Amino acid sequence: METPKQRFVRLVAALADLADQEGASVRIRDYATVVSLQARAGVIVAELMSVATDLADPPTRERLAAIVKLRQATARTIQQQLDVTKEQLTALQQSLRTVAKVAPVYGRTARRSSLSVVG
Repeated sequence: METPKQRFVRLVAALADLADQEGASVRIRDYATVVSLQARAGVIVAELMSVATDLADPPTRERLAAIVKLRQATARTIQQQLDVTKEQLTALQQSLRTVAKVAPVYGRTARRSSLSVVG
């Protein structure tokens, strides 16, 4: 049977693995996988919180700090990509508004010219 210390170390290792997968998924922009991995990581974090924190020796605390740093970097990358996507969406919406304003004018001109050629 697994001791509380062994469980704690196993959970930390699992969280580290998920953090690595999360970073890799962000790099390839596989956001569906990122969401799934974050949900799984949330379960592990909850489990870690239920285990006594006195089980974390200095090396394990350092490993946890590294995991937190990695996940923060991943979150910053996601936020940057989200900001770029929002900017692109705003530009697209502006372009669509411009086209919507201009299209009726060109549509009427094309009909008039074709009617005058036929008539």
